[in-house]
Amino acid sequence: MLEKICGMRVKNTYKGPAALLAEVEDEQGNQNIALVFQEEYHEHPLLNDSLSGIMSFLNNPVIPGIADLIQHDKGKGSFVFNTGPCISIAQIIRRMGDAGITPGPRAGLEFMERAGRILTDTSEYTINTFAVGSHGSLNPWRILSRRNGAIQIIGYAIPQVEMKDFHRDPNNIPREDSFRYCPPERVSNHPEDLSSDIFVLALIAFEIMVTRPVYDGTVDDIRQKAVRGEASRQLMNYQSVLPKYVRNFLAKALKGDRRHRFTSSQAFFSELESILRRPDLPGISFN
Repeated sequence: MLEKICGMRVKNTYKGPAALLAEVEDEQGNQNIALVFQEEYHEHPLLNDSLSGIMSFLNNPVIPGIADLIQHDKGKGSFVFNTGPCISIAQIIRRMGDAGITPGPRAGLEFMERAGRILTDTSEYTINTFAVGSHGSLNPWRILSRRNGAIQIIGYAIPQVEMKDFHRDPNNIPREDSFRYCPPERVSNHPEDLSSDIFVLALIAFEIMVTRPVYDGTVDDIRQKAVRGEASRQLMNYQSVLPKYVRNFLAKALKGDRRHRFTSSQAFFSELESILRRPDLPGISFN
């Protein structure tokens, strides 16, 4: 087990796709979150020299909700973000599942609204300044929550390195979670935009609602479902849990063809806010 990351004491680690998520503490007792990539990726150019163009944004993202990068150890694939005490969405989902608690639609949609605002603001800024229009490696380990429910996002514009390697060598197949949170365009190695991040948010929001992932099965099963964009079809298995208006909203965000998703962020938030105002929306609050 790691004892220190970038000179900070490691308190806990959690395994995510291609990287560990680590709770770390500096000498002053400040708590932060680190991403530590697997050893095979430590010298990977996508995690080192290729980030030089976006590094000024990572160090000073200027968008509330995007945690700033405070340490980066190139030789060890380590990135430490200034987050304060928080918990990953992956941990929240696991704890709810272990406790037998099903949060329901309200929690998932409130999460989606908060994270979606951050990602929309960030995309609008980075697309013009850095020609980067999406997070590129969003998953439940890259989204964090403070105790008050405030969302923080880490690793923006740090690519999903294991998927890039898979495209170069199809025999180098990543594990299940690497495919589980991929929009179809990433699996097929096509350009991404904000709708790609909203797609992944919908996957995560669904998982918050029912504490089960949209895509399940073997790695081959998950990869094929992700390639075909079958997420919206999977929602039909939860008709007794999710109201039709919630399923329809998620299904639109999860269309395999980006042209059939929400036409704009304004349309997305307008429909989402309308649903959140419904008095019959079931489930507990994300808070």
